[in-house]
Amino acid sequence: MESPGRYRLISAEEFEAVPELVSLRTGNVATEADTFPDPLDFEDSEVAAMPTRFLQTDLKPFQQTWRVALPRIAIEMITNETNKTVALLFSGGHLEVWSLESLKAAFSRPLKNILRTD
Repeated sequence: MESPGRYRLISAEEFEAVPELVSLRTGNVATEADTFPDPLDFEDSEVAAMPTRFLQTDLKPFQQTWRVALPRIAIEMITNETNKTVALLFSGGHLEVWSLESLKAAFSRPLKNILRTD
């Protein structure tokens, strides 16, 4: 997950090829959390929640199309109470799942400002 409104789908092979990602899945991340002997001391929330940024999903053929099955937590993180719709985009050669709010926010810069490099 890049942000609460944007997930990237990667293959198991891509995931396994990055040792840092494998460490996150297994909970073997060396952080300051390893040095907290007092049960009232907490690591940063961002560090504690890091493993939940990586969720297993299924992408498989379904009739004449494809189906993406996302875990409920991913849907809850991406969508809101009034809109459970998501957008699928290709970015950097990967399939991504975006909330409509994140997609709308990506349109905030005028196209001419994105295309011009001067």
